[in-house]
Formats: sequence, C-alpha cells, structure tokens
Amino acid sequence: MEQERIAICYQCNSQGKEIPLISTFAFRGSEVYCPECKNAFGIFNTKVIDSTPELQKQLKKSTKANKEYLDARSSLACQRIKIKGEWVETSTLGKEWRDNKIAIVKKYEPEL
Repeated sequence: MEQERIAICYQCNSQGKEIPLISTFAFRGSEVYCPECKNAFGIFNTKVIDSTPELQKQLKKSTKANKEYLDARSSLACQRIKIKGEWVETSTLGKEWRDNKIAIVKKYEPEL
C-alpha cells in the first residue's frame, strides 16, 4: 500500500514546524491556507511529505477551528455558492448577507 502524502507549509517548515495546509477556495489564486502563519498558497508552493496520524489529527483540528472564517472568506470570493442544495449567485444575496460575511472575516483579519 502506498504511503499517504500531505501538503505542509514551506514557510513554517523552514522554522522547523510541520503545519498541514487546509485545502480551500477562500483566496483567489490560492488553493491552500496555513492556519499557523495565516498565508494562502498555490498548491505548487507547498512541501509534500509522508502523512502521519498526528498530522491528520492536526489537519482535522485546524480545519474545524478555521471553518467559520474560511467559509465566509470563500463565500465572498466566489460568484456562486450552494445554499440548501441550490446554486445561488452571491450578487443576489444582498447587502446584509455580504456585511455578515465581512464581519466574520474581520474577526480573523482585523486589518480589513
């Protein structure tokens, strides 16, 4: 059986940390997000290593911890999102919906 692989942050790895990257569409031009250094990268700017149960556990925990932020960020980045099984144009959801998503993002990115 082939060893499972996992993408880790190359910036954090240069400091001796193995931080699993979260796959997301929250950032235009990037496919992964580092919960440690808060940077988003394209998949080709990662380091891929053999996965371990500890890294998988860390990824699951950080994905859960960042869900609200990444869901709000990706909703703002996408033109269409799925709501209750239906595809909806985000431009039709109104100012209140957008302001709510922006407020969530600002909790994580106060400089906005």
